[in-house]
Amino acid sequence: MPRRSLALALVAAAILSLPAALGCTEKVPMPTAPIVPGPSGPPMTPDSVQAIFTSRCIACHSGTTPAAGMDLSVGHSYENTVDVPSAACSGLDRIEPNDPANSCLVRRIEGTVLPRMPLGGTGPLAPADIARIRNWISQGAPGVVSGPAL
Repeated sequence: MPRRSLALALVAAAILSLPAALGCTEKVPMPTAPIVPGPSGPPMTPDSVQAIFTSRCIACHSGTTPAAGMDLSVGHSYENTVDVPSAACSGLDRIEPNDPANSCLVRRIEGTVLPRMPLGGTGPLAPADIARIRNWISQGAPGVVSGPAL
């Protein structure tokens, strides 16, 4: 056997015996479930999101005839948004827990679906407020169905 072939054979044998030498003799299967990224940002409370709705949205989205039938006032916003089909974004919910990119509300406040919300002379939400809403949705959109919080 030529020297080069002998050297390659010895290196291959050493590499193949390395796991056994290190005590690793069992193959571990790879996980089959997809790895889903966790929520981003600081934990968001329903109250912190409700504060945004109260300050910027309820001028149009409250009362007996709220715009788009979406009452965002305290005690009503959760039941009117989370897991509720959207008329403005066909096939999407207004808020899809854990999925801000596929939540119509996020698309409306970011302006990827027009008209951008909120309407009127107050201008768009601040980037920090949009981030708060996105984080809350990423964290599962926790809240209560009725009561003082979102």
